[in-house]
Parts: sequence; structure tokens; C-alpha cells
Amino acid sequence: MDKTFILETPATPTDLFPVVSDLETYPSWIDFVHKVEQAEPGPAVEPDQVGEPAWWVTLRARIGPLARSKRLRMIRAECVAPGADGPGLVRFERQEVDGRDHADWILEVQVNGAADTGSEAHCRLAYSGTLWTAPLEPLLDHGASESAERLAALVSKTA
Repeated sequence: MDKTFILETPATPTDLFPVVSDLETYPSWIDFVHKVEQAEPGPAVEPDQVGEPAWWVTLRARIGPLARSKRLRMIRAECVAPGADGPGLVRFERQEVDGRDHADWILEVQVNGAADTGSEAHCRLAYSGTLWTAPLEPLLDHGASESAERLAALVSKTA
């Protein structure tokens, strides 16, 4: 599954980007992100480096009376603020440390726009497995307008 939905907001890209680049804000504006907590950093790639910051992300999808939850360990794999040279981009990827094979999960937001016209958050969820496709697709298809409203409200509080 690889889904993208676009959230339009009156916020400027420079006001929007700090909110979408902070994974701990996601439960406030995306329905299926239920909870985000700090996790221990991963191992450092180089001996003199500190490991990547990491988070425990609990995803929850409800279909009628049934709910399904999934807990992932995620890192910020890329973070480029918007500027004169282009849009902003933040990407969070699953990175477990248990030594087992896991399906890929990617949460990515690209921020486009201008100071005088507002901005768009192009939100992408990519999942390489199959168990979560059926519960998440309806949430992504129908929850974008509510997410846009919650995101705009959150940005106006923090700006």
C-alpha cells in the first residue's frame, strides 16, 4: 500500500513544517496514529556518533466494532526544512532493533506553498505488508478533511 493525501492549510510553510516534522504531534491530527512515545536511540553508525532519535508509534484502525493496533519503532530518516530552494520534506521510517525481518512503514510529509497563499502537506503512508492494508485504506480515504482541520488548528496554536 502506498497512499498519499493532500491537506491544505492557510499556514505558511515555515509555520507548518515544525509541526509535521515533530512525530509527537501526529496523534493530534492523524486518526490512525494513536500514540507516540520516545524510544531509546538506535545504535550509532560511526563510533563517535550518537544513535538516531527514535519513537514508539502505536497505530490503531477501527472498522465497525473491531479495532486493530500495531506498535512500531520509527526514526526520522530525512528532514529538510522548506526554503527558497524547494519544499520541505520529513520522512519517518520503521527501524526495529530486534534483529527480525519486518514490513516497511514510511510516514512522509512534503510541505509546499508560499507565505501569501498558505501551504499543502502531501502526506504519504507506505506499507510493504498486507495485514494492515484493509483497515487503513478507508481511514486514509475518508479522514483527510478532518486531518486538515486538526492540522490547521494545531499550527495556529503553535505559530
